[in-house]
Amino acid sequence: MTANRVVSFLISPVLRKNLQCMSVMDYGSPSKGKRFLSSFSFLQSDGVRMPISTPVPRDLLLEKLKSASSGEQILKLVGSHHSIMNQSHVLEALLSLGSHQKREASLKVRQEIIHSPEFIKLSQRLKVHSRALALHETIGVLKAMVQIGVPTTSPIVQILLQLIRHRVNDLVPGQIVFVDSLLEKMQRSPLLEALRIALPLIFEAKLHTVISDDDTSPAYLADLLSYASKRKLSMECIQKLLNSLSRPNTLREIEVRAAQSIICSLCSDKILSYSTKSNLISRCLEVISNSFHHCTKYELDSVTSGLSRACSRGFLNFYNEDFIDAYVNYIIRCDVGLVQSVWVLKKLSKMGHVNVELLDYVAKNVEASPEMVETGSAALILCLATGFSQANYKPKNWDIIEESIMKNEHIHSGKLELPWLKFAMELASLGCFSTALLQRIFQEEFLNKFLSRDYNVLDQLQLLLLYQAVTTLFPSYPGPFPPKKIISAAAKINGNNVEQFVLQGALEKGLGGPAYVHQGLRTHLGHFIDHVIVMRQGGYPVALNLHPSKDCYIEDLNTPSDSFLIAIMVMSPSCYSSNCQRMKGPPSLMIKTLEKVNCGVIPLSYALWNGLPDIEKIPYLMQQIKLKCEERASMENSAENTC
Repeated sequence: MTANRVVSFLISPVLRKNLQCMSVMDYGSPSKGKRFLSSFSFLQSDGVRMPISTPVPRDLLLEKLKSASSGEQILKLVGSHHSIMNQSHVLEALLSLGSHQKREASLKVRQEIIHSPEFIKLSQRLKVHSRALALHETIGVLKAMVQIGVPTTSPIVQILLQLIRHRVNDLVPGQIVFVDSLLEKMQRSPLLEALRIALPLIFEAKLHTVISDDDTSPAYLADLLSYASKRKLSMECIQKLLNSLSRPNTLREIEVRAAQSIICSLCSDKILSYSTKSNLISRCLEVISNSFHHCTKYELDSVTSGLSRACSRGFLNFYNEDFIDAYVNYIIRCDVGLVQSVWVLKKLSKMGHVNVELLDYVAKNVEASPEMVETGSAALILCLATGFSQANYKPKNWDIIEESIMKNEHIHSGKLELPWLKFAMELASLGCFSTALLQRIFQEEFLNKFLSRDYNVLDQLQLLLLYQAVTTLFPSYPGPFPPKKIISAAAKINGNNVEQFVLQGALEKGLGGPAYVHQGLRTHLGHFIDHVIVMRQGGYPVALNLHPSKDCYIEDLNTPSDSFLIAIMVMSPSCYSSNCQRMKGPPSLMIKTLEKVNCGVIPLSYALWNGLPDIEKIPYLMQQIKLKCEERASMENSAENTC
């Protein structure tokens, strides 16, 4: 039977009738198979009838199966007693065998068990009792078969799948999640694939039985959300789960395991863009931060990697400064070592978060074992450079870190596919230049291959900044330099992201008119400058008559001899760290290179500007210009005194 035909058979009842609501624990009700002791009454001498239960005989075989300490013992019992084994014996033998194999058996041992005469006899007894199994018992036996490693194509597994197929509409959401996890571990077959297609449909139809109950546990809802994050379910279904998890009573009862699962689900590609209530995220992170010691390394890695990925994609509702700092403090207390702390540093860099304690911890570990960096992977040195550059921070022992990075062989022979342009630019922001690396990546052949990728605007801008840095800050570099056509192309797109000059109106009012403020000027090195003003000694602006329709370069401006240029750069929020207004290394490097073309620079935070009341904006700008003029005068006086 093909998968499509089986699917049609499975889901047609769902489409023809409304599914009946069922309790999550329906298989535990008396009507579903609970056993009760038979009883009878007898008449005492005073005529009063008194109930009495018959004594339950001991089931020695069942007791031995439960107490067996290995799969070998279980199979030995099966071999001796298979002819008298009832349904309870078969279930206990299979469940215990599955549990033992999950813990200790190798693939070879599993194969020996599957082909043993005792297991074949046990499977035959299961076949005899299979139709009497309750739904939850069938699922339990299927789990045991998966743990033992019985092939999906074997007759007994096919029987179990058929039993589940016939009762697929009776599955409740929690059972669907569990059955799906078992099917995921099994070999594909038409019946299995049909079940996997049908299960999400049944899940959606039955979900209201869970979310309508205020007493449903957060852990159970977290499992359902995890399933929903990996399967094709409707937006309405996922939103219902999110709303249920966000109920005040549910939020209060969330425990650490559920909190981890919820965060990982929320950060998945499927759910990331949904309207998630911030109180659910913050509550989960609060629970985890209070229970770091109850989490494994893998669990914390999963949570923090998810948060890092979400933040780097612009979903800033997942950014939680307190949680990140608490996590960093925890891993430092645990003394996780260099490699693990560098991976944590990588995640913080993606979130734009700076933690100086972590940087110092990494630096201390490099100083203690510099050979780990010298012989480390390319990923290790790339993450090191990114972490310190994004924080724009050089610890006291930076010289040791720099030397260790420079000794790493990947700088000289690493794969060309790695982001060497970004690496070299980040090192340059820390005042570190590798001639060997620059000579590799400035070769025309390398650049043509590297820049041949689609969406390479960022690569071109990084190359342009690196070229500016080498030209102005590393004058001893012997060459080669990038071809002029490549640099010209990069310089042409620099500034394309600027849609409006937000300071223009305020500057024109403050300085006396449009003739005193000029927008969008460039340098011959490829800088794009938001606003340029010319100031004379004493703090007086100078008017310039520039042609508005063509590019103007500040090096070509005809200015009075006693004047100097000031470039006012509007710095976007991405130029600063998320948790403190600390400028990152690359934009700081750009400012340093611009200052080298004899131009004073005033970097102005766009976020700060937007936060100012309108009445304070012009005075603030004039104050910044005044301070830059005074700084310039002070530098000139110092130079004269030195001479």
